[in-house]
Amino acid sequence: MPEGAKEPDFLADLIVATGQGNDRAFRRLYEAASPILLGLLIRRLGRRDMAEDVLQECFLRIWQKASTYDPSRGSAMAWLAAVARNQGIDALRKKVPEECFDELESIAAAQADDGVDLERETDVALALRRLAAPLAALPATVRDSILLTCYAGHSHAEGARILGAPLGTIKSWVRRGLEQLRIETLTPADKIH
Repeated sequence: MPEGAKEPDFLADLIVATGQGNDRAFRRLYEAASPILLGLLIRRLGRRDMAEDVLQECFLRIWQKASTYDPSRGSAMAWLAAVARNQGIDALRKKVPEECFDELESIAAAQADDGVDLERETDVALALRRLAAPLAALPATVRDSILLTCYAGHSHAEGARILGAPLGTIKSWVRRGLEQLRIETLTPADKIH
């Protein structure tokens, strides 16, 4: 950082220069901001390996969108953090359902040798697959809340931290989403009674 420069101005200058295609500025921006953004992503995602992958996607996005950054609309770090937050949420939306299904299936297979009823465990995975269509019909925020808290094993507070929403909102999304899933998964005969 130049002597006497304020960090926000320094980062803003690097983003602007990156937006003009300056590779050296982009490298310096990565060196200055990546440790901070990685920390934010680790807290949001709860997994360092996933956070490191998302960090790379963040900087690709930063390279692509740096020309849209307007220093008069907010601080450089806030803009960078928003890019990281959005990439983290996108990563969760893409990976949580797939990982949950794979994890349940692998647990079922691993426990088969321990005398656990493999058929019963496979039924859990099949039940989750049966919910795939009703889950997909839910709003993304509600679906993500349910997957994080009910299937990925996160507490409501962890879900709130990961999704960047208030705790009460997460609890409401989960409650309403589960009610909707119950309605969607009832057979026609169940709905009549």
